[in-house]
Amino acid sequence: MNRCLAFVLLCGLSLRCTFVAGLTKLNEVCYPPLGCFSTDPPFDVNIHRPVTSTPESPETIKTVFKLYTQKNRQKPTDLKATQAENVTKIWSNFIVRPVKVIIHGYYEDVSLDTWMKKMKDELLIHGDYNVIIVDWSLGAKSTYSISVANARLVGAQLASVIQKIVDSVGIPPLLFHIIGHSLGAHVAGYTGEKINGLGRISGLDPAGLYFENTDPKVRLDPSDAIFVDVIHTDCRPLPYLGLGTFQALGHYDFYPNLGHDMPGCLRNPVTDIKELGLREGVKETFGCNHIRSITYFMESINTKCPFTAYPCNGEADFLSGECKVCGAQKCARMGFHCEPSNGVTQTFYLTTAGSKPYCQYHYEINIKLSTQNSFSEMGIMFASAKGTSGVTKTFQNQESSTLFKTDQTLRLTLTHSSDIGEIQSVTLRWEREAGTLATLLWNLFWQIPQKIYIERVQVYTPETNKTVGLCAYDRSMDHDQTLLINSKC
Repeated sequence: MNRCLAFVLLCGLSLRCTFVAGLTKLNEVCYPPLGCFSTDPPFDVNIHRPVTSTPESPETIKTVFKLYTQKNRQKPTDLKATQAENVTKIWSNFIVRPVKVIIHGYYEDVSLDTWMKKMKDELLIHGDYNVIIVDWSLGAKSTYSISVANARLVGAQLASVIQKIVDSVGIPPLLFHIIGHSLGAHVAGYTGEKINGLGRISGLDPAGLYFENTDPKVRLDPSDAIFVDVIHTDCRPLPYLGLGTFQALGHYDFYPNLGHDMPGCLRNPVTDIKELGLREGVKETFGCNHIRSITYFMESINTKCPFTAYPCNGEADFLSGECKVCGAQKCARMGFHCEPSNGVTQTFYLTTAGSKPYCQYHYEINIKLSTQNSFSEMGIMFASAKGTSGVTKTFQNQESSTLFKTDQTLRLTLTHSSDIGEIQSVTLRWEREAGTLATLLWNLFWQIPQKIYIERVQVYTPETNKTVGLCAYDRSMDHDQTLLINSKC
């Protein structure tokens, strides 16, 4: 078999090939002026990428960039990726102002999936931006491995358009902010790799399959922009149907609700399809966690609530309450209004509500039990806080009974959908666990008091970074008694 015939047969086996300098090179394609794309390392087959491919052609993917401004909010001006050289003619309304770029993920369609246009609307309500939606729907509907490869080409196409805008219109790269969901987050990474000084990339639950724990060149990473922020909402391993990455990929990585199992995501498919239609209903039911990153980011654009997140090194520390203060490392705002802090790299944790509005104000309650009175009781503590502008719901310190004893500090987190203002008082109530029947009869017979004693309460509000102290002066609380503490100290 001669060399040319072997080449033809290999290419016929779905391997993309090209001639380079008169030689046959397998697993590489070149699409001038975008460059060449190969499956050489780090894009080769490995434990994280069991199948690899080169991108399909620009003519197959048919990427279109849709420009919206405040003057043309509903009808975009379309620029085909193959027309990048004519960007200033086609986008004659592209003036010097900040640019927001929205990129969808795998198997999404700009004409069918509504979130991109909703996000565009929120952005244009917020400010005078050039908003570009990247429509690579055809390239995102191939098999997953080919769509992953196509993301590289789309990233190069977007980089080409941005560079033309920088050179022709005079908008500096610093003013570009790319917002990518799932596979679109990695498209943003490939773009940023080619644009020196790109301002910001926001990765919304970046796709995990074929990207988790890979070489930084393969995925979104902090070097792709001056500031890279990432929201993780579906970071369980793939066997548990997690679609996102657990791995930190940016300067700031946010893990709302620990990054998985978002509140409100135990969905009813019948209800969702009835309310949202077949396509959106199915997505909301089975991709709810993955989509929440979009929902949180979209809400963050125009809400007054800051989506305050605590600096924290891991899930265990957050669950234990060790990092529910802003401290020296400072809290950060998750979402649109997130801002960098001197090149610091940090992971952040926060909680959200299970329905709109998802953003919550936080009130961290530290209840100091008395050091003067001796007691030991099992039970659950309930607390609510009142401020100058509202009252929180009542929350409990944990699901199961805990030990209350002398010189102990209990911690509770209260949340509310709006700012309740300056803290005025805290109301406490505790429910005692009866214990064994013998213990119950002994206590009833001897009339042993069921009391705990409260020394003081501190309320910390991370949104304002303020602490209010309220003293109870060792007042006692009977089982199921309510205690109002309103003396500031």
